[in-house]
Amino acid sequence: MIFLSPETVCPPGLTRTDRGLELQGPWATIRVPGVHLLRGWWRLEADAGASPAPDIEVRASCALDPLIVFRTGPSGSAMIFLQGEGDYDFNVVLGPWPGVVQLQGLRLVRQSTAQKMRLYASAARRLLSNDRPVFVLWRAIKRIAAGRSLGLAAPPPAEKAPTAPAATAAPPSPPSPPPAIDETQSSDNISPDIRVLMYPGDRLAPEWESVVRQAFEHNPECDALYGDVVEAGHIVPKPEWDEVLANACNYIGAPVFLRGGSPLAGQVEDAEQAFAQVRRLGGAGLGRIALPLASRDAEPPRLVRPACPDLERAPKVSVILPTKYRVDLLEKALRGLVETTDYPDLEVVLVDNGCEHPDFPGLVARMGERLQLKHLKIIQPFNFSSLINQGERAADGELLLLLNDDIEPVHADWLNRIVASALDETAGAVGARLLFPDRTIQHAGVYMGIGGVCGHLWKGTPEARWSRMPQLVMPSTRMAVTGACLAVRRDRFHAVGGFDEDLAVAFNDIDFCLKLHAQGLRNIYRGDAELIHHESQSRPVDHATLATTRRLTRESALMYERWRSLLGHDPWSSPAFDPSTETGALHPGVIAPWRGASRT
Repeated sequence: MIFLSPETVCPPGLTRTDRGLELQGPWATIRVPGVHLLRGWWRLEADAGASPAPDIEVRASCALDPLIVFRTGPSGSAMIFLQGEGDYDFNVVLGPWPGVVQLQGLRLVRQSTAQKMRLYASAARRLLSNDRPVFVLWRAIKRIAAGRSLGLAAPPPAEKAPTAPAATAAPPSPPSPPPAIDETQSSDNISPDIRVLMYPGDRLAPEWESVVRQAFEHNPECDALYGDVVEAGHIVPKPEWDEVLANACNYIGAPVFLRGGSPLAGQVEDAEQAFAQVRRLGGAGLGRIALPLASRDAEPPRLVRPACPDLERAPKVSVILPTKYRVDLLEKALRGLVETTDYPDLEVVLVDNGCEHPDFPGLVARMGERLQLKHLKIIQPFNFSSLINQGERAADGELLLLLNDDIEPVHADWLNRIVASALDETAGAVGARLLFPDRTIQHAGVYMGIGGVCGHLWKGTPEARWSRMPQLVMPSTRMAVTGACLAVRRDRFHAVGGFDEDLAVAFNDIDFCLKLHAQGLRNIYRGDAELIHHESQSRPVDHATLATTRRLTRESALMYERWRSLLGHDPWSSPAFDPSTETGALHPGVIAPWRGASRT
């Protein structure tokens, strides 16, 4: 089956030349929706003619498996086992930087019985040579048992000889970086129609001018563009215009590129003035380029938490706190609400899902003397959505705060900060920065597309890094926040029908946030409200057994079908991130022009 051929019409940003596909802008992707495939083994083959096979990244998705990432590699091909017949959407990522990919076509070829036997024999040899064969085999068995697809690095077809290492769309590593450009220097010395605002000591990427020029040509309404930056060897992707984050700090910084002759270009002298002017205009005329267009040796300073906002009023907050297993963690959470929470009107609805620990009744009695506490006992199979909905019906507060029983506050003003945002007329759900006990990031907002549906981007980032990143420390916008700590106005909870009880364990909080987003409300991440999260210590891990893995697959499929239109683009994230991991790792092609640059 051929789904990309020389006759295929190229999408915008791509031109077919004698050398191959010319990428005219950043993040060139060929999208091929609705490819109907049968169950079984398929080989993806890249045709480069007489040239070495290009290293092509392909992302496939369907309801049962929303993210299948595989690369053709030096052989020019890759193998994939599809669990079921259906329609698959394909995104062929040709490269983040402009350049030329020597690609004539792509084919999907269903494998014959003889070809499958050769594949199994090759896989067995590689498995036996692996340091951990049992682990690798068990992981593959669990994936197949859960209904997920399985990809393998493919050896060259038997009739072909191995090819040379691939050429890619990313440009080769450049020579020594260009000289530094002072932020007040006129762009007339660089380009006659683009003015560049940078900080002293900054260096521009070799491809900056072509990338910026094309962006201005494709976006005639833009007078200013900003890009990512490499700081002390770390690439920090920046989100699209975020009014909440912009009110907290200048997250755009430099570089800033101004269209020559525009009113903005004549009004500002440096990057700080450009940000101030754009902020006054509410982001109008500003565009983002999701590539690191400049580099600097200096690491940014650690950020200081903003002052806690004054509350015009302090409505009653009902904390809905489900619990069952870990009385020791529950006691920490309840003590935190008593001793490390400076909020005047608070009640706790303790949703008891059948705790049998002998110390539990005494803990409830003691905490009932120090808190407005309601003990709601619900004996049923674990269903987080049902527990939250029943807890809400027992609550009295104007604001609801969903809180896991393994959460510990760090600063006494954490709830005041969350309430300040929740009372905003434009706000939907409000979340917090959650840290593992070692103070690495557990949750800094939920980003769409990670893992196919969504994920906690930046997970595991150490404090030495996150403390320097505005989008992790300051209030900012997200598509969703975790239900481990989520505040919402009660009327808005009702307006979207509460939590969906078909999503018993996973994604119910994300679905709730996306319903609020669909109502035109803004979900806010309070990076300045800090709590410790002993994640999953109070219930089993989602992927611990085959049964829970299958349940996670079903709930993932429901989310994929319901919110498919939102999974491909998250304005608060970046295409520079690798969607297969939550750690903040970057697409390998992003760092090509910067030797030694690494992920954040």
